[in-house]
Amino acid sequence: MDQAYRYIPSLLALACMACATGRSASPPLPRWPLPGESVRWEPVPGVSVIAPPLPPAKPEPERSATHAECKHLDPSAIIDLASRATTLFVCSWYHHDSDRQLRMDWSANIFDPEASPEDNLQRLEREQVRPFAGAEYTRLPAPWVGWEWHKAVREWGGPGPGENISDRWIVVGRGLLFLQTISLENDPFPEGEAFLDSLRVTATEQR
Repeated sequence: MDQAYRYIPSLLALACMACATGRSASPPLPRWPLPGESVRWEPVPGVSVIAPPLPPAKPEPERSATHAECKHLDPSAIIDLASRATTLFVCSWYHHDSDRQLRMDWSANIFDPEASPEDNLQRLEREQVRPFAGAEYTRLPAPWVGWEWHKAVREWGGPGPGENISDRWIVVGRGLLFLQTISLENDPFPEGEAFLDSLRVTATEQR
């Protein structure tokens, strides 16, 4: 019996080594965009954000790849302020492995030309933000004229992890800019915060 006990420390050491080996062999959590992959993207003249570049036209990417696209949509098919737009332009970026998404919508000429930015802000709140976000939204700080909403939405994620969603609606002249980031719950997604905070609007677009 004493001889058997002599083997216990060695067995425990081997078990610990196996655990450590298993931990070191675990794949790292995916990050997206990869370092050096982000660029300043200007899908609309005068409006730009930091986002992954759009790949050249090619077949549907594999599930393990980053997917990026920009397209025009029919405003008449939208049931909100964007239905009045003369142009509705949407850019989205996805990473299939990490369930992360960035989105940017541009709705041109939805506000009256004689209305002030504050009038447009109140109309945006009344017709789009409040019906969607209830009382859980806040006003964006200057220089932006807009609203933001953040929520961890478990009921939309099914039985698994929920999602962190951040939305921003911004009045730009007569147009409306919508920015969105989505990631899994408890995923800090610093690239998403950088995307939201990188918005740049030139004087040309503000006229």
